[in-house]
Amino acid sequence: MIVESGDVIPVNSAEDICDIHDFWLADIYPSAGKYRRVDMSKEGFPFAQSNFIEKLMTKLESDFLAKYTPCHYSDLDQLALALGIVHVELILIHPFREGNGRTARLLADLMAIQAKMPPLNYISIDQTTNQEGFKQYILAIHAGFSGNYEPIKDIFKMLIKQSV
Repeated sequence: MIVESGDVIPVNSAEDICDIHDFWLADIYPSAGKYRRVDMSKEGFPFAQSNFIEKLMTKLESDFLAKYTPCHYSDLDQLALALGIVHVELILIHPFREGNGRTARLLADLMAIQAKMPPLNYISIDQTTNQEGFKQYILAIHAGFSGNYEPIKDIFKMLIKQSV
């Protein structure tokens, strides 16, 4: 259960992310909750090689989840940066064959709720309704690849403001 008695269950580990993926998407994808075993890219942008996923998810856990979850930031910039960094790092690993974006957005929602904010409204970066916003989101993910988190922070700051 992701939310129990009004409290958000902390997501502190790679195993928690796998459990969320499995809980949410098991009825759709037989491989839900399991790391992919194939290499993947999207529009020429390569995600982590499959043989490195377990190691990278352990690094996500120690370097990012341990620092940013549970998420208790009240300052908008700090909250947006925390959400953005965890989001980018998970997307770049792309640990699952399907559902990575949905899982990363759900994780951002859980972190926002931990910070006493509502779940985020992603319409301004939705690929089907806002191509320009989606393009900016993808560019922000790419910037995060080189450690520049400012663009994704700006996107999450906008999402938080639109959701309050």
